Amino acid sequence: MKHGVTVFLILVLTAVPCRLCRAVELEVTPLVGYTFGGSFEEGYTGTDLDLEEGISLGAAIDFPLDQGRQVEFYYSRQATELEAGGGIPTDEVLFDIDVHYIQIGGTYTWRDEGELRPFIVGTLGVTHFDPEPSGLSSRTRFSLGLGGGAKAYITERFGLRLEGRGFATLIDDDGGDSVIFSDPGGLSVVVSSDIFAQFVFNFGVFFRF
Repeated sequence: MKHGVTVFLILVLTAVPCRLCRAVELEVTPLVGYTFGGSFEEGYTGTDLDLEEGISLGAAIDFPLDQGRQVEFYYSRQATELEAGGGIPTDEVLFDIDVHYIQIGGTYTWRDEGELRPFIVGTLGVTHFDPEPSGLSSRTRFSLGLGGGAKAYITERFGLRLEGRGFATLIDDDGGDSVIFSDPGGLSVVVSSDIFAQFVFNFGVFFRF
């Protein structure tokens, strides 16, 4: 991840009001996910540029707000490849790319008792596209996420979390084609897509402090 994104994440995390950090209720969940979807339409030829689906890693940090509601900070990273669509097995790999989601929002649990507690989640934030080789420029765009899942409490401070999320990232922010990746030598990837959408199924183990 580029230094600017790291700084942004640190600033967001340190901006949490202290009154949200009540004792024994900070909840931390390392997450392992499977992310799929995600494509651009190349602006000149209309070729589909698709991200290879695969494993993603992340974490959710939740702070209590009131009965049934939490403030959530969410981060995930998918290391994948961008392919030019041509049909299996002829898709051409253009380059490697990391996709980072940095989000803030909230969860709502409508049942605060019992071993199994379903929830819904909504977030806003940014999607950071970080291509390799490093000569290609990275891009950060506004995004939002919606999802839901359930927590299985083994004890009141430890349990399992299973969820699904969808993310929509705004790509076309000026009403025309957008240069999404470029390098100083003049290479550029121009896309005409308005929205970049991905979906992830996450599994994690949560700890409450």
